[in-house]
Amino acid sequence: MKTLTSLGHAFLAGLATFAFVASAHAENLTSADQEFVKSAYQSGIAHLRLAELARDKTSNADVQTFAARLIADHGKANAELKTLAETKGLTLVSGPSTNALAAAKELDSRAGADFDKAFAAYEVSHHRRSVQAYEQAGTGTQNSDIRAYVAKTLPTLKERLAAAQSLQDKVGR
Repeated sequence: MKTLTSLGHAFLAGLATFAFVASAHAENLTSADQEFVKSAYQSGIAHLRLAELARDKTSNADVQTFAARLIADHGKANAELKTLAETKGLTLVSGPSTNALAAAKELDSRAGADFDKAFAAYEVSHHRRSVQAYEQAGTGTQNSDIRAYVAKTLPTLKERLAAAQSLQDKVGR
């Protein structure tokens, strides 16, 4: 009986330790850091979904190449961000924001060159906002894991912004 009670106490102590460690991870992030991780992940999902839409809808080789690159880059970045969030005890949403869904619906209603122009314009705008958010997070966070993620990911985002601008020049505004 004493052994069962001791095991029960040990189990509860283990649970309490686990809960403390999990909350300590989340407490290592400010609310701004938590918002950045969640928002960046959701933004990455939006980029993936729209790139998949572009890949499937367009016949323009430049748009297809850009979409394929977005799928690869944002897939990788999202996997890394998801791992980071899990180590910090954050729960991420599994779908794009309401705004991204509305943009996808609007883009899906277009076809041909009109679709390509709208997709390029969206990607330029979205990547500008993403670069700005990452730069802010990189200078504003005290968390070394987030700083490292931003330092690793920001150059790729800037490259995608330049590529989106180049695509927009090719397909028109």
